Amino acid sequence: MYFNIKLSEYRIIAEHFFLITVLLINAFVFTQNRISFFIQLSVVFIIIIHHFIGLKFTKQLSGLAHYDMLTMLPNRYKFMYDVEKLFSVAKREKLSFALIFFDLDGFKNINDTFGHKYGDEILKKVADIVKQTFLRSNDAYCRLGGDEFLIFTIPSNFENFEKFLNILLEKINNIKIKDNFKIGVSIGAVYVREPAKNLKLENFIKTADKIMYEVKKTGKNGYLIKII
Repeated sequence: MYFNIKLSEYRIIAEHFFLITVLLINAFVFTQNRISFFIQLSVVFIIIIHHFIGLKFTKQLSGLAHYDMLTMLPNRYKFMYDVEKLFSVAKREKLSFALIFFDLDGFKNINDTFGHKYGDEILKKVADIVKQTFLRSNDAYCRLGGDEFLIFTIPSNFENFEKFLNILLEKINNIKIKDNFKIGVSIGAVYVREPAKNLKLENFIKTADKIMYEVKKTGKNGYLIKII
């Protein structure tokens, strides 16, 4: 996970440091006996501990807000943030890139038959496959929700990209499910050979989504690539 300490957080720390300093001076100057002094000093330290525990907890929550709590994949917000940087690099350096949109075939049937808890375990296994297959710094991915996932990658070439699609397809097909149930995956992909400066990321997501539904119409459990 990533955490960024914002300027506002530094300001909060500075304000609390000032308050703590004032309290310490007050405790030392205006306290007439040692017992009262140590009581006030204890209160000051409680304030310090409370503040920094609260700040750490706030930062943890901020990090969790960027992840899907079930699979611990990045959510759409973090995905878009990460991909915008990769997208800019691809356009600036004229690198080929690809966007993948996929969802699971037969997942609803598994959910209805074995329950949502079992379905959640399948989603976690799919998430692990995504993490293990697309693990380079040039890759980004997320769970959109339900059984839909997005992947952005800057492959070395088209052949290598297609190889990764086949690995993704094969690994998801090989997930073991009770009672010999099978799960498939429909994958829509856009491969851009020479990105232009005026390209919009959202347009590629919509295109990949449409291609994924074309796969479903033609038999499911496969992939279709649009090359631009």
